[in-house]
Amino acid sequence: YATVTIIVNIAAFLDWKRERMFEVLTKRLAASNLRFIIRDGKQMQVTDQDMCVGDIVSFNAHMAAIISCDGILLSGQDVKCDESALTGEPEPVLKSAEKPFMISGTTVNAGKGTMLVIAVGEYCIAGKIKKSVYGGEGGGELSPLYGKLDAMATRIGKVGMVCALTAMIA
Repeated sequence: YATVTIIVNIAAFLDWKRERMFEVLTKRLAASNLRFIIRDGKQMQVTDQDMCVGDIVSFNAHMAAIISCDGILLSGQDVKCDESALTGEPEPVLKSAEKPFMISGTTVNAGKGTMLVIAVGEYCIAGKIKKSVYGGEGGGELSPLYGKLDAMATRIGKVGMVCALTAMIA
C-alpha cells in the first residue's frame, strides 16, 4: 500500500507541475501576441484580451494569422481566410465587399487589410463555441461527452471500491 501511495503522490505532483508550466507558457504566449489597432484615432499595440468593439485591427497573413475576434473587412488586398474549422469549406474564402465578415477562429492565409471589430470574448463566434463546449461561468449544462465521461468515472470508482473492499476482507 505504501508503494501505491508514493506512486500516486508522485504522479499527482508531476501533473500539478506540468499544469502550472502550461499556464505560464499560455500567459507568456498571450502577452507576446500583440495586435496593431487604431483606437480613438491613435495607433496602439494590444493583446487579444485587450481588444474592444470598435477597434480597427490591421492584419496580414504573417502578423495576425489567426483572427481572434469577429469583424467586418474595411479594406483589404487579396485577403483569403481558411474557415474550414467552422464551415468545413476546404478552400480558402476570398474576402471582399460582398463577403466582408471576418470570423474569429479562422486563419488568414493570404493578403493584408484592416477590419472593424464587432464582437469579442464570449460574444464572438469562437467565444460562443468555447462557452458551449467548456461551459460558462454559472456551470451550466454538461456536454454529452463530459456527461458520459463523468458516468464512466463514477462506474470505475464504484468497481474499484468493491475490489478494494473484497481484497481487504479476503
